[in-house]
Amino acid sequence: MRQYSFLNTIMLVGAPPIVPVPQQITGFWEGDDVIKMARNAVGASHVVGADGKMSVSVSADKSGSVEFKLSQLSSSNRLLLLILRAQEQAGPAFAPVQLTFTDLNRQDVGAGLAGYIEKLPDIERGAKAVAQTWKIVCERLDMDLGNPAFAGFALNG
Repeated sequence: MRQYSFLNTIMLVGAPPIVPVPQQITGFWEGDDVIKMARNAVGASHVVGADGKMSVSVSADKSGSVEFKLSQLSSSNRLLLLILRAQEQAGPAFAPVQLTFTDLNRQDVGAGLAGYIEKLPDIERGAKAVAQTWKIVCERLDMDLGNPAFAGFALNG
């Protein structure tokens, strides 16, 4: 039997020197799509010549984005706002964002380097709590899918 729980998902964000020690993001919103990691470009493309021969070009573009939804009540919104405010100052106060993602169930991992927060989330308020959607764009986004054969097994060192 295999299992999954979002409780075994960890995302850390740092932005030295503003946030020198990466902080765990907490207070995620509900749903099945609260974290999305994606590369910005395709990994390879091709051209077929008039003679029918194909040439493949492998992209050097490893940039990507991480979009995630937090509850409006999440204290992590304040952390991200502090990073964004430093970013908006430009100049020497700019602090590139670094992030890591780990799914302890499958051992899926992701790491984003030299990133920035794309924009302040829209603010919506109503009768119920709503999501604050943040997007971090990274110069390099590496992702690795773990081994689903071990999903659900406790990993004791």
